[in-house]
Amino acid sequence: MFLKKIISLLICFIIICSTFSLSVNASILSNGSCGNNLTWELDNNGMLTISGSGDMYNFDNGGGWYVFSPLIKEIIMPEELTYIGNYVFYGCEKIEEVQIPDAVTEIGYSAFKNCTSLASISIPSEVKIIGSSAFEGCTNLVSIKLPDYLQNIYHFTFAMCKNLKEIEISDGVKDIGQGAFTNCSSLATVHIPSTVEKIGNRTFYGCNSLNTIYYGGTRTQWENITIGSGNSVLDNVEVICLTEEEIIHKQICFICDDEIVDDIIFYDDEGNTICKICNDELQEEKKKAQENETIICFSCEAEIKDNDEFYDENDNLICQDCYNYLQELEEETEEMICQYCDEKFYVTDDVYDENSNIICPYCDENLTQEKDEEEQYYIECPHCGENFKDSQAVYDEDGYEICPYCDEFIYDIEENTEETEIEFATSDWAAEEVYEAYQNSLIPDEMLEDTLYDTITREEFAAIAVTLYENIVGEAPYVDIDDMPFTDCDYESEYLSYIAIAYELGITKGTSETTFSPYDNISREQLATMLYRVIKLAENDKIYDFDVNNVRKFYDDSEISDYAKESVYFMAEYGIVKGVDGAHFAPLDTATKEQSILISVRCVNNIFEY
Repeated sequence: MFLKKIISLLICFIIICSTFSLSVNASILSNGSCGNNLTWELDNNGMLTISGSGDMYNFDNGGGWYVFSPLIKEIIMPEELTYIGNYVFYGCEKIEEVQIPDAVTEIGYSAFKNCTSLASISIPSEVKIIGSSAFEGCTNLVSIKLPDYLQNIYHFTFAMCKNLKEIEISDGVKDIGQGAFTNCSSLATVHIPSTVEKIGNRTFYGCNSLNTIYYGGTRTQWENITIGSGNSVLDNVEVICLTEEEIIHKQICFICDDEIVDDIIFYDDEGNTICKICNDELQEEKKKAQENETIICFSCEAEIKDNDEFYDENDNLICQDCYNYLQELEEETEEMICQYCDEKFYVTDDVYDENSNIICPYCDENLTQEKDEEEQYYIECPHCGENFKDSQAVYDEDGYEICPYCDEFIYDIEENTEETEIEFATSDWAAEEVYEAYQNSLIPDEMLEDTLYDTITREEFAAIAVTLYENIVGEAPYVDIDDMPFTDCDYESEYLSYIAIAYELGITKGTSETTFSPYDNISREQLATMLYRVIKLAENDKIYDFDVNNVRKFYDDSEISDYAKESVYFMAEYGIVKGVDGAHFAPLDTATKEQSILISVRCVNNIFEY
């Protein structure tokens, strides 16, 4: 806290000196690193110059120059810059104009948040991702051209941009996220492409000046868009849609990206609009594929080698042997008409319902099933008094038949009132701290029955990191998993929500723009980095007092990645992680679940204390 006061006094002194200085010569106020190959320096005229190449670091509350944010008036970025990190220019309230280099493909979340003087920004067409809240609170922003290859507009991207009057959303955008334009009170006109499928909750909440939406599809397409709650302003907006004739002349070929000028529209197998040239090429490819295709009999799955085509009664292609068999069967059996479905069928034995009507085997099976269901009798639940089917009965601890709802209710009560002793599958040396973690809710529920001496994956460790965050910071934010950029995560995974929350909080960035590698084993340096970010989110004073230059280095310091060194040595300084032999850290080695749980416990004990 004392250090923060000193920094604040220093900033005030710099501002006063800058205001009354008679000298026009610029001098360097501060400098540092902002990426593996990026450096920065700030002069007393408010010019921030970034040099080098590659990706910027992600930050939690502004770049390394954050304490000087009130002084920054102009930003110069190198042409080789490829990624603008999270929160890097957060709160730079004097910046009026920004030119983003053409090599940039992604802008991190909250990157320009609360840049209240920002009136003009140029975004390259190659940018595919603009993070959530990237321009939130840029109250002086009047207009902005979104890049051509933008994939989605994430939540709160332009929230509180009170002077934003018009915006054109790029073709190809599918989702406009929650609160993306919340309280853009001057927004009057929005251009929405036909590719948009979903408009999130409160996307246009507070946009009371909005009067016109130009939609790039038909009225029917507009009505099929999923629109979330909190968008009642759209009820009074004029939505100008295209007619079918206009769309014919504005269609773009999905394959070659050329405009379709023909009056006839063609489609590929997935329903995408394509031009005649591409359609002809597809048809030619299909024809060649069919000529080389092996034809399989629907009945016996044998290859049909001759050119004769035979079909069964349902028009399925079959071989000649199966066709001959059906002909013989037809001669031996009697042709019948089902009294229920009116379908023709052949039987050797008569099939009748209870009223002596002739029925096919399919209807006979359905009737039998319905009869079985009708014969089930109902009993009264002794707990709630409701009737339920006998087949659903569950026995309580006294042997009474109860309904499944009461069984679930009783189970929940027992779960919440009785102290359950869990037998963890863990090593003897780790047992005591594992039980301490369990008692303090540091083990994710999904991991309670796991074998804890097994190696831990990246998705499992995301769960431990988010659980630690909830323990020391509070409830984790709600995150829509559809807003997550990772395409290699299983949507059936029980750890999916943890990954989404970890990404939203900045605990992890993934292994690339679109991958998380959930099933890879996490390395020791990745583990330390993720938990260090959790500690930084809690804004503990030990973070500000730590100086990475004044710690004893591991012997294998050169093997630790640059991005992980501060994290590793902070965790080592406070006894949270230890070397494998007291001298080496082994940054690329894997970790087990029990080791990860123990490190989480030590974060709480050594940094925050119970």
